[in-house]
Amino acid sequence: MKKIKGFTLIELIIVMAILVILMAAIMQMFKPIRGTYVDATLYENQRSAQNGMIQYISESVRYATDLGIYTKNNTSDVTKAVDAFADEYIAKNHIVDIPAGADPTTDPAKPYKTNTKEAIQRYAEVIIIDNDTKYTFNNVAGWQGRVLRRKFIDETVGSVTKPKKVSGNAEDYTKTEECRMALGASYYGDRNYTVAIKCGDPTKLDASGNLKTGETWKADDGIAISVASYSKIQRSGASVAEKGAYVTTAGEVMCKNLAGASNHGIAKAGIFDISKFTASSSTGSGTKVYIVFLNPGEDGIEAVRAASGQ
Repeated sequence: MKKIKGFTLIELIIVMAILVILMAAIMQMFKPIRGTYVDATLYENQRSAQNGMIQYISESVRYATDLGIYTKNNTSDVTKAVDAFADEYIAKNHIVDIPAGADPTTDPAKPYKTNTKEAIQRYAEVIIIDNDTKYTFNNVAGWQGRVLRRKFIDETVGSVTKPKKVSGNAEDYTKTEECRMALGASYYGDRNYTVAIKCGDPTKLDASGNLKTGETWKADDGIAISVASYSKIQRSGASVAEKGAYVTTAGEVMCKNLAGASNHGIAKAGIFDISKFTASSSTGSGTKVYIVFLNPGEDGIEAVRAASGQ
């Protein structure tokens, strides 16, 4: 009878060792592929968040009838920005106070300037791009870069219910209910963002991205919005490791109610005020940008026009 010969223990150990070496080599081959996949997923999520921020601002102001852009460099807080916008609206629309002694039956002695300014303080929409204030999310401090939105709160004035006038601390959403975080860490995750706004006509900008001397920013030029962030990967535990480089996503918006006939076939209307948004006013890290605007409807431009006697 023929004896069947099997593997010795030494042979099995050698074979297993060879297989382990081969598996380790294969894993090393796949490691760069996995790293590329992780980076691609990271950047995709990052760009998706950035596009969401651009779309939020774009859709908010797209149909604005009047719009002004101001920075903290020129305007100390949100109230000053709204007041600057109101003053520009009053000047552009030539709104004057009715002189004393006017016939109340045909031209009531009503202070139209004062009422117009108050109406704008009550009905103006405000978006605050805050690249300055650090805040805490999920018990982690140090986040920076967020988009805030004015929240309307009704109050009774006499017998009439109307939105409360915007106050100086409205942008501090941790202390008041007048402003909410529209886009922040809760929306786009564990990254710091910087949102910048510039003229949409690149021929008017210098190498640094600021308006050239003598150039003016008009509604026909549109608004260029860019969002920059540094990529991060959440590691095990509480630590967050930096990886990659800055990622920037850009977009553009045209306010349809402000654009000239040459672009959209409609008559130009309203104001497009950037008098407080100059070449020296950075929109990058360390500042705030206030976008003040009026939207169509009785809770916007119609309320202001009624107060203006228009």
